Amino acid sequence: MKRPTTHPSARKPLQREQKGPLRSHRAKAPQNQEAGRLHEPWRSKALARVAKQARGLKWSRSLLLLLLEELYVGDEFDALVGRPEQLSVAQYPEAIAVAIALRHSWRLDDLERIVRDLVPGR
Repeated sequence: MKRPTTHPSARKPLQREQKGPLRSHRAKAPQNQEAGRLHEPWRSKALARVAKQARGLKWSRSLLLLLLEELYVGDEFDALVGRPEQLSVAQYPEAIAVAIALRHSWRLDDLERIVRDLVPGR
């Protein structure tokens, strides 16, 4: 799996709603969401099928690798945590926390917010 080593500036991170100390899991919908629904009638059915098939899903190496690919981790991740292919399932929470921190490490205020959310009480 080829992973980029630079920030993916062409792709914006999701903007999240503020709700208490932690953000809501709900991403803000794009303004053209209604137009997208008109042109993609298959989307709702396909996503419902994915949600149904994902019930009972357990952590796996392929799921971790997919998540890390979506977060654009690279060599810096490997230096901090190790090669994702060599991590045990018990190391996945640490790996995900580091990947999220890396994704938000381009602005100090954003990184500080992520660290506060990941490590309560600090």
